[in-house]
Amino acid sequence: MRQWEWSDVRCFLAVARHGATLRAAKELGMNQTTCARRIAALEEALGLRLFDKSGSGYELTPAGRDLIECGERLEDSADAFAAAAGALNRAASFALKLTTVDGFEHPLVAPAVAAARRKLPGLSVEIDVGSERRDLLRGEADLAVRAGPEPDELGLVARKLAQTPWGLYRHRDYPDTVTPETMLDHPIASVDGYPLESTRALAPHVRIVHVTTSLTGLLAALRGADCIAGLPLFVGDAEPDLVRCGTFDPDRSGLWAVYPERLRGRQEIRVLVDCLADQVKALGWPA
Repeated sequence: MRQWEWSDVRCFLAVARHGATLRAAKELGMNQTTCARRIAALEEALGLRLFDKSGSGYELTPAGRDLIECGERLEDSADAFAAAAGALNRAASFALKLTTVDGFEHPLVAPAVAAARRKLPGLSVEIDVGSERRDLLRGEADLAVRAGPEPDELGLVARKLAQTPWGLYRHRDYPDTVTPETMLDHPIASVDGYPLESTRALAPHVRIVHVTTSLTGLLAALRGADCIAGLPLFVGDAEPDLVRCGTFDPDRSGLWAVYPERLRGRQEIRVLVDCLADQVKALGWPA
C-alpha cells in the first residue's frame, strides 16, 4: 500500500481551507488534476474518506475534521524546518534576510544595505517588505527593522535606532477640521498590526473605515479625502497634499533593529545594524 506524503497533506489542508481543488491548486502552484489526485491518494493511503463532494465543492467529513488540527501541526513543523534550513544556508553563504515594512525600505534600509555591502563586498541581503511579522526565532528572517514598543521576546536582541513620532494627518481637501481632541469623531484609516492594535486599545469604539497592509496603501486612502490617519512624521510631512493636525507623544514608539541572540556574534549583523544606525543619523531622525 502506498504511504502518504507531506505533499498529500498540503493538498488536504489547502482544499479544506478553500473548499475547492481549483483554488487550492492555485495556492499550491499545481494544476487542479494533480491536486485532486493527491487527495484521492491520501484517502486511499489512510483508508478514510476525507471529503464529501457536492455541487458547491468539497466538504470535510467527520474524519477529515478530526485530522485538520494534526495536519496543521505538520504544516507548522514543515514551515519551521524549511525556515531553519534557510537560516543555516544563509549563515554558510554570507547572506542575510532582512524584513521590514514599506515605509522604511527606501529612506533607511536600502541605503544601509548598500553601505554594508561596501564594507563587506561578499555580503548578500534579501529585503523582505510586508506587514506580516516574520518569526526571527524560527529563522524566517535574520534581522528585522520594526517600529513599535521595545521588543521583549526572550531570545531576541533589540537595538534602538530612533524615535518614531507619529502625526495625525488629513488630506487638504478633507472637508472638516481635525484636532487631536476631535480625532475620534472622524473616520480613521490605519495600517494593520501595531498601529491598528494601538488605535483600538486607545479607543475601542473608534470608527475604522480602511485597513491596509502598507504605508503606501495608507497614503492612497488619505488621498480619497474621506478619512484621517496617523503616519510617521517623516512620511506624512513629505507629502505636500497632507496637513498635519497634531503630533502624538514621541515616546510612544521607537524604531528597532531586532535579531536572534544566536546571531549576535555574526559580523554581517553587526555591520548592517551599524549601517542602519548611521543612516538614521544621516536622515536626521530623532534618536
